[in-house]
Amino acid sequence: MFNKIRGKYSKRKTKKLNRDVISYEEVPLEDYEQESTRVSAVDAKKVVKLVIILVILGLIVFAFANRESLTPDNISNWFKYDVLGQGDGEGFPMDIVGTNIESGNIITAGNSVSYASDTSFVTLSSNASVIQNYQLSYASPVISSSGNNVLVYGLDGKEYHTGTTNKLDYTGKTDEGIITGDISSSGVYGVVTKANGYFSKLFVYNKDHEQIYAYSFSDYYISSLAINSAGNRCVACGVSGKDGALSGVAYVLDFQKEEPLGIYDLGENFIYRAEYLTGGEVCLIGDTASAVLDTVSGQVKQNSYNQMTLASFEVNEDTATFAVALSRTGDGYSCTLQNFRSNGELNYEVETDYRVEAMTIFKGNTYILENDTIHCFDFNRNEISKADAGSGAKQIKVCSDGSVYVLGVNEIRKIAL
Repeated sequence: MFNKIRGKYSKRKTKKLNRDVISYEEVPLEDYEQESTRVSAVDAKKVVKLVIILVILGLIVFAFANRESLTPDNISNWFKYDVLGQGDGEGFPMDIVGTNIESGNIITAGNSVSYASDTSFVTLSSNASVIQNYQLSYASPVISSSGNNVLVYGLDGKEYHTGTTNKLDYTGKTDEGIITGDISSSGVYGVVTKANGYFSKLFVYNKDHEQIYAYSFSDYYISSLAINSAGNRCVACGVSGKDGALSGVAYVLDFQKEEPLGIYDLGENFIYRAEYLTGGEVCLIGDTASAVLDTVSGQVKQNSYNQMTLASFEVNEDTATFAVALSRTGDGYSCTLQNFRSNGELNYEVETDYRVEAMTIFKGNTYILENDTIHCFDFNRNEISKADAGSGAKQIKVCSDGSVYVLGVNEIRKIAL
């Protein structure tokens, strides 16, 4: 039926076949050599170089996005406490040192958390190891920070401390009571005090604690101060009464010039906080509107609260964003969440039925504290997670690994969403 080819394969394998291609199935396994694909050394080097370049570019992007967090102190703390596991921390919750911590006196730097009580300034690592416990004696302490740099002062007191979250190493004195203050990522800091014959006076110091600038305000009581990262300019926001009405103002000051670069009318808006988001854009959180002052163009973009009540707010220098929670009912309930870019344009808005007691923002997400529960909303306005914050929670802060520190009545907790 079939035409069989007789003879052993070894005797006929020298015959030439009338085709150029033969499949492996027609040749016994032991009679062919497996071919191998060879990559030239030049091509291999090109591939390695390309991979290295992509890794370096990725690290550059990561470092730029987290530039405020990647300080020597933060890296040292991460390696010492998180990688090596040094320290005697037994984890959270951790009892607070002191009798009271105001909700505005807790900050995060990297994975660590710091707070100021009436008796101490304390920094804890991610496993609750005590990095610093510096004794204070302020009836009303206030923290201002940028990156790892910290300024701590007593409201209406005549003493302040500067340094880092790892170590407060300088104590300064003023002649009059301190109203407000700020410190930059470059170490330049300023304090605004009361002043005889003036509403208030600003003193600015370099990182070596030498006075480099002073300015007296004769018409406005300064309520908030923001120093840029370069440490050569600031924005000072104040308020006064004109014709029986509240009048807000923002001064833009250059430390090399005697006269202000600009004075901007903010209308009937008392500014609680001013913060540089970029080299020239400053976020202003007021009682009737949020705003962004462009110190280069001189433009002010205000976003009115439209008769709603400010329940909470947060500013994030790392992502150059800020957020406000506005109560539609005036009692703190039924809050609208608004998240803004550095130019004052709205990123997104979320309508909720929640009563927002505190809020924080991290990588595009907005976290709120509502009735001892943490809710997290993403850029698409979806509630993506929530967690129990524990009883008596009054403030929340996100650290660099995405965990949330919670300030309770007498303890600090750490929650993973």
